[in-house]
Amino acid sequence: MAELRTLLERFANYKLLDVVIDAINALVDDTRRDQSLREWFVSVDVYIRKVSRPYDITFMSLFVA
Repeated sequence: MAELRTLLERFANYKLLDVVIDAINALVDDTRRDQSLREWFVSVDVYIRKVSRPYDITFMSLFVA
């Protein structure tokens, strides 16, 4: 995980990602505590999967003609 963080910070011109990581952690914490927020994320997940299903390309389908 530390290597990934270092790589991302290098892509961001060596700016620290602490602000982003703190915001993600706060969002995760809020989602764990708030049932309606959790349900919203579930509905977004269902929608994204439904919309992207027709365009689903598996790794092996790239090699099968």
